[in-house]
Formats: sequence, structure tokens, C-alpha cells
Amino acid sequence: MRKKVAWAVTMTEDGPFFVDGAAVLVESVRRAPSLYYDAAFVALVAPRVSERSRRLLGFVGFDEVLERALPIDPSRIEGAVLRDLWTADPSRGGCCGAYELLKLYAWTLTRYHRVVHVDVDTLVLQPIDEL
Repeated sequence: MRKKVAWAVTMTEDGPFFVDGAAVLVESVRRAPSLYYDAAFVALVAPRVSERSRRLLGFVGFDEVLERALPIDPSRIEGAVLRDLWTADPSRGGCCGAYELLKLYAWTLTRYHRVVHVDVDTLVLQPIDEL
């Protein structure tokens, strides 16, 4: 049996292009298959992502759609500089403010041989068997 690599993405909110991008990612990985690993697709979604978007992720090929809450309460971060990074101006903490922290859950997917966390707008052009 071949080992599985999880291609994980984080979806923090609904939007017209999130699911489209996820579909392109799935198709690009399938068109550049690994010689050594099988691919699995995992979406880590914020509670505010609609049921419709979750169903669509399954429809376009995601094996798992896992709802996850923020791993920490950003207001409890010690040190004003880091706390403000996630709370005062969300754009400074990445595109999605504190919801960027959902990416940390990718490292809990220990049932997979490897986990590759990518942005939903990633296009894979060739196998990445070097993993």
C-alpha cells in the first residue's frame, strides 16, 4: 500500500473564488501524480464557512472537510506587538487576521505520511516527489 500525502488548505470565509481555487488545486495535483505517494485532500474550514461551500469542497474532490475553531484566543497573546498583529489590524496578520492561525491544524493530520499545506490558489505543475 502506498503512503498518503495530504494536500491541506485553509478556508477562512466564503467567497466567490475559494472553492474554484480549491478545484483547480485538486485537478492540478491529479494531473501531476506522484510516483510514490497517493494524494488526499483536506480542507480546514472556519466555523463561519457555509454548509454550501463545505459541500462544494467535497464535490470538487476534498476527502475531508474539517471545521476548526481558532486554536488560541488572540486577545490572550502576551505582548502588545504580537497581540495587535492578530487583533488590531487584521491585514497585518495575513489576509484573514487571526483566522490565519487555522493553518496550525495542518500539523495535527498525523495519519498521513506527509502534509503539504498550500494556499487555495496554488497550481501544481509537476510531481513533488522530493517530499
